[in-house]
Amino acid sequence: MSSSQTPATPPRPSRAHAIEQATGQDWQDWISWLESADAASLEHQPMAELILAQLEAGGFQQLENKPWWAQTIAISYEQQIGRRIPGQRSDGSFEATASKTVALDRADAWDVITNNVANRTSLFGAQLADSRTSTTLKRDYWRATLVPERKIQIALESKPGGKTLVTGTSYGLVTDAERQEHKREWKELFGQLFS
Repeated sequence: MSSSQTPATPPRPSRAHAIEQATGQDWQDWISWLESADAASLEHQPMAELILAQLEAGGFQQLENKPWWAQTIAISYEQQIGRRIPGQRSDGSFEATASKTVALDRADAWDVITNNVANRTSLFGAQLADSRTSTTLKRDYWRATLVPERKIQIALESKPGGKTLVTGTSYGLVTDAERQEHKREWKELFGQLFS
């Protein structure tokens, strides 16, 4: 590199603003603290534990769900230092998520899923296996395996005004291109089911 060229500044992680808003601390201050703690030398889980200890001891008493924020800060820092890209998990695989809020209550949206997705033998160009459902007080789930090794899930959660948030997630994707393709496929599927 010539002396007139400067190294590229890594892009700011997409969650940096949310982290700043939640913690009241500038993202650059988080980077400085993480660098001083040699966080880049840590694997994901120890890094998240280090951040959680800081959130619990460092004047963030009003911050709710500190473990979630610790994970978010760790992931954002890993993106900042080039260890992973958006949508990439700490094991190197990718995850794709898309969601749509629909003007149906949860029971009616669940009927759409069970009548139009749960009985399929293929989805996104792959064979489906191990299709199953489960329900909690907060969400309904449909899960399946895309043969050979991908996992998919649809979750439904009630929202105010008789609406439902429908979220599709694909796990175990191998490339960012596959992540982007699954994200597009989820959006297309939800557009067809809930138009």
